Amino acid sequence: MDQSTKIQTQIKEWVESSYVQSDLFAAWRMANDGGPRLQDFLPYLASRCADHPLWPIACMAAQLGDEHHNNPFHGNPHFREVTATGLKLGHAANMSVERILMLFIATSLHDYKHDGKGNTVDGVHEPMRLERQSWEEAEKRLITLVDKGLVSRNIYDDFIVKFRAIIAVTDVTKPAGGTSPAELLVKIYDAHNGEGVFPEVPDDVMMPLIEDRELCEVAMYAEAADLIPSAAICPEHTRITSFAVEDETALQDEKSKIPATPASAEWFIDNICKNLLKMPVVRQMFEQSLEVVKAETAKDKAAGLTYR
Repeated sequence: MDQSTKIQTQIKEWVESSYVQSDLFAAWRMANDGGPRLQDFLPYLASRCADHPLWPIACMAAQLGDEHHNNPFHGNPHFREVTATGLKLGHAANMSVERILMLFIATSLHDYKHDGKGNTVDGVHEPMRLERQSWEEAEKRLITLVDKGLVSRNIYDDFIVKFRAIIAVTDVTKPAGGTSPAELLVKIYDAHNGEGVFPEVPDDVMMPLIEDRELCEVAMYAEAADLIPSAAICPEHTRITSFAVEDETALQDEKSKIPATPASAEWFIDNICKNLLKMPVVRQMFEQSLEVVKAETAKDKAAGLTYR
């Protein structure tokens, strides 16, 4: 089996299996060739999606996401794992072609041109700073598809509104005493399902999530896909991503550094991932692996272990 065929087989098995292949992401990270690129997911999608008007955008999104991003955490392996997880969730949810393409594009570009910093710079929290940067930088390239006649202006304009909304609510940061865009997304999802009322949103970019229930669900899957690789694959992969987070945050300043410890991982799971299992499909696919990670992390913490 040649390398290309091997990668396509791995992608198909990962996306379509009903279980979590706990060692696959680590194997991709350790591969001599760097593992699959986002563009390697396109052949898998093509048979079902290539005739859809969003297909040219999906192809360019993969190209952009494959540009070199050398952040220790928010780099190309993270993009690949989030995108692969999104496709797995989309397959399990039996998503329509349009929704799976929206999810693929959003996960491919959710951290595009990430600068290695957070949404608090020089002590000032700026909601969706990184997320806005990602969609603005991506749009500079995506608009060329309209200029070349590969995507109609109407299709592009409708897409961009949805794209920005999905990217916006991947922001899990919040000011002191405030609510993060990701937490507002959960409130919107609950309201769509008759639990509570729609919250006030601080930015009109999030309004499409209130107006469009299906778009809200896509955003929920994108947010879950962003968190799962760090929290719900297996204990070893949580350690791997913890190392990357420590290395990236240490580049900012000593005060910002998040140490690679069981305590840090436990805080992330208990706080940032507290709504991870909200969607039934996410719960079905990843509840067991999340519980394994939680138990192992608690055990390591109790034993006073560190990851490095």
